[in-house]
Amino acid sequence: FTLSSSELSGASVASVAGGGATYTVSVNSGTGSGTLALNLVDDDSITDVASNPLGGIGTGSVLAGPAIRIDTVAPRIIGVFVSSSGWSPEFLGYLAAQGLGSSTFGYAIGAGTDQLRPLPWTHVDKISIQFSENVTVVINSLSISGVNTTLYQITGFHYDVTSHVATWTLAAGITADKLLLNFRTGLIRDAAGNLLDGEWTDGVSAVSGDGVAGGDFHFRLNILPGDVD
Repeated sequence: FTLSSSELSGASVASVAGGGATYTVSVNSGTGSGTLALNLVDDDSITDVASNPLGGIGTGSVLAGPAIRIDTVAPRIIGVFVSSSGWSPEFLGYLAAQGLGSSTFGYAIGAGTDQLRPLPWTHVDKISIQFSENVTVVINSLSISGVNTTLYQITGFHYDVTSHVATWTLAAGITADKLLLNFRTGLIRDAAGNLLDGEWTDGVSAVSGDGVAGGDFHFRLNILPGDVD
């Protein structure tokens, strides 16, 4: 048996077990995301009880099995945005034009040390998070806590499948607070069932994760109007 793979690394046949007319081939799918197919090779190594080789004597063709999609890559968080229901289309367009965010999702929180810079706006009431691929995520996946408000009430949720962005809308705008965004472990997966690779180091990380599926996502965010460097 051989394997045909695309965009996978380290795929191999692990073992062949069974007897009679039925055998089970176990494979290592490797790492990455791609396709994998098991092929049966007619090289006279498969014989019946009378020692007749499969397909007759002599090397024959390869019977190619169906290709299946393999995904071992966990989704990550690649962006965090804030916005306000009161922001005009002109202001949102300005953010996008200046490379400061999105005309749809608002201001993009900077990576590294820029993450902790105070945001100067009042009444921020939308938090958007962008994933590296499509995921299953719901309104209860995220909780938002603060110093001035213990737990913010979330009343709205939308997920955009094209951009892989989930947006949570708060019951009221944030006037001034130091926030902590938290994802509940195990509630966010991709289509293959891989858990979110969520670890985040405030002031350091640019994307979430440590290369292994799973891990909590905790993200600090400061909204302090009037406190701008």
